[in-house]
Amino acid sequence: MESASGSGQEVTKEAHTSSWLAPCLLSIVFLALTIPLAARLNIWNDEAFTLHTTSGSLKYALDQALFFEVQPPFYFVLLRLWRFLNSSIVFARLFSIFFCLSAGLISFRLSRRWFKDFHPAWFAMLLAFNPFTIWTALEIRVYGLTLLLSVLLLLFFEEGYLAESTSRRSRWAFLLSAIISIYTFYYLGFILLACAVVLLAVKRWRTLRDYLVGMVLVGAVFTPELVLLPRQMHEHLGTIQATISPWAGIRFVLWRIQDYIFPAQWDPSVVWRHWIVIIGLMLAVLLLGLLHRRRVEIHQVASWILFGVVSMCFLGVLQWTGDTLLEVRHTTPLFVPALLAVFSCLRLDVRKRGLLIWVALMAFFYPTSLWDTYRPMAKRGDWKRVAAFIQSRERSDEPIVTFTSTIELSLSHYYSGINRILPMPRENVFSSYNVANYALTSPDQFARVLDEVPGSDEFVWMVTDYGCGYLGVNYNCDLLEHFLDHYFTVETDRIFFLSRVRLLRRRAGTFTPDLSGEDVYSNWRTEGEIPSSMGYLDSSGRFAIAPQFDEVWPFSEGLAAVRTGNRFGFIDKNGSVAVPLKFDHAGAFQEGLAPVSLGGKAGFIGPTGKIAIALQFEDASSFSEGMAVVRASGKSGYIDVNGTWQISPRFEEAWSFSEGLALVREGARWGYIDHTGAWQIAPRFEDAGDFSEGLAPVKVRGKYGYIDPTGRFVIPAQFDFAHRFSEGWAAVRLNGKCGYIDPQGKWKVQPRYDGAENLSEGRGRVRIGGKTGFVDKTGKEIIITQFDDAKDYSNNLAPVVNEGSAGFADRNGNIVIPFQFIEVQGFSESLAGVRIHK
Repeated sequence: MESASGSGQEVTKEAHTSSWLAPCLLSIVFLALTIPLAARLNIWNDEAFTLHTTSGSLKYALDQALFFEVQPPFYFVLLRLWRFLNSSIVFARLFSIFFCLSAGLISFRLSRRWFKDFHPAWFAMLLAFNPFTIWTALEIRVYGLTLLLSVLLLLFFEEGYLAESTSRRSRWAFLLSAIISIYTFYYLGFILLACAVVLLAVKRWRTLRDYLVGMVLVGAVFTPELVLLPRQMHEHLGTIQATISPWAGIRFVLWRIQDYIFPAQWDPSVVWRHWIVIIGLMLAVLLLGLLHRRRVEIHQVASWILFGVVSMCFLGVLQWTGDTLLEVRHTTPLFVPALLAVFSCLRLDVRKRGLLIWVALMAFFYPTSLWDTYRPMAKRGDWKRVAAFIQSRERSDEPIVTFTSTIELSLSHYYSGINRILPMPRENVFSSYNVANYALTSPDQFARVLDEVPGSDEFVWMVTDYGCGYLGVNYNCDLLEHFLDHYFTVETDRIFFLSRVRLLRRRAGTFTPDLSGEDVYSNWRTEGEIPSSMGYLDSSGRFAIAPQFDEVWPFSEGLAAVRTGNRFGFIDKNGSVAVPLKFDHAGAFQEGLAPVSLGGKAGFIGPTGKIAIALQFEDASSFSEGMAVVRASGKSGYIDVNGTWQISPRFEEAWSFSEGLALVREGARWGYIDHTGAWQIAPRFEDAGDFSEGLAPVKVRGKYGYIDPTGRFVIPAQFDFAHRFSEGWAAVRLNGKCGYIDPQGKWKVQPRYDGAENLSEGRGRVRIGGKTGFVDKTGKEIIITQFDDAKDYSNNLAPVVNEGSAGFADRNGNIVIPFQFIEVQGFSESLAGVRIHK
């Protein structure tokens, strides 16, 4: 008897050890992974908003949550209490880490309740170390608490309503969790609806009645928030137009589900994941059909219904709002139901081979995905390194201008230098959330910002990111770039992770805005001079079209866009107005059509000025290979010459087609699609350029190389920067110096210049210090670096600038059209735009 008793005690001791060992190991590994990242990673714009919202009193956090964040307030108030202990960024991230770790630990109990024949460590481990969970833990946003509440809702629902022997205490815990959930994240309400559908499907009528009574109580407690909900929805949806098709919505949700159950960030794992999901679903359906009905348990049915209903709810949201408001993070309530559904499918395999295969797959997908995500050791913007870069090079009287204003909010947490950070187009406004506040409406706004800084503004730091619109609002980045190109030269240009820093030097003269606001384009004046105007020269240096316009652009298909005041139109080569000057903006004619905008809407006109494609888009670009990039609901897609959607608007950014492929950005990664919209090269690059001469420059792991149309690297990623190929050469930068390579990656001109541009008419523009010259295709300096600035050759002439005056040089560097202009453009269709004093 003593022997038997001793043996029983040993078994109990082993079980007890097993019950706490796995959670302890999970906690140690989870914290060892997340805490160093929390300390190392910079904040991005959304996190900066959270830190601001929770930087004042509790009342301020409540007001900001409701009227600026436009979200339920519970998380923000709770975080404000947490930050009373410590206000640092790392401590704020520990809040999310705590929630996600708690979700992982509680999932042990969740797994025991839902999957009694699986060891709970499998589910807990796959939930806790999913890259989405790690990402959530490192976000100073609501998603960590949302994940924890998802786990609690499903746990207490099983214990209080679904189990054979239900618990009244668990029911009360479920109702409390439900109240907290809808005051935390509205989409958690989808889980509450799904739970009701489960009880209806399994015919638990009395339990369903009790559940609905509880939901009435939850709804009553939620009533104060319901009063504010219409206003919050209007704030979010005021600029949104739902244009996504049902099939595109289904693909959108399926893509999100794949991200949750098979995280993949780099090619070819994205392709593998796609086929693994398809094959896995086919096997699950086949196995379910072969098994007897009695083998399917109520928990499996419940998990599939939960997953299906929550998915359908998000499809409904897509039809209402489009996909602008539904990033991966917004679908957090779908994450745990998706994992439950996968485990329920795995239970169909009584030998548990499916579980082992899935775990083995995740042992590959999880680490590779985490490595690819955190290899840059930076979040969007990389503001910590941006601040360090500027501080190491700045001098006094070099203001830092950020576009948009949100960058200032993030950058200010890291910058402690000697200059002011000036948000553009205006200071951040926190009284209400209005995306239009971040849009540039006039170049005057740049000068207004600089006017706030007394002293010299010869040098200006310009900090931008790669976002140019949100919620259907175009920030008008092209307007800023056009202004900078005309009035500044770039002294330093550095690319960070989804951000760009430039040190700009003002060209000769200055600009002074007319702050009346009546004419936002024609107010720019050079110091001490009378107004200027633009016309066109021929190659002999004679005026073909007399100077009479405020701005002119190159000819294309016999017509050129011009501007007088704030109105755009088109002229022909005789200088006659072909299309009246009546548009807010206009682009070049390509394939018989030109993009124009009027009243905030963009479309296309024909050569006579007749509207060919209605003004209905947020933005539009010129046609290329039969398609044009347009924006709708804050996303980019492609239309044909009839205005018909060929590729629905689903990309953050999109470029024109070149050599059969188009460069597009999805999330933070760039890839290439074909004319059907299918991925030809999956989005896996940090930066990329168009295909030219069969190759495209791409950036991976912080370095640039070149790929062919199959996505295969032809020239390994090794350069600091790389241009597209032109005339058989490409300009690249290595170790801070620039040179030229051929398509095999061999040096044609060794890297010895401070700057280099692609070849044009057999000449490559190079720069040493502040001087510009040209090299020929033998690598010889045929024009030594003698000009202050220059542009590419066209019609055998190059626009050049010295001491603030511009002219044209021939192929040997001889000045053939004297320095007499304020500004000169390159030749296009035998004419070149120039600016003179009126």
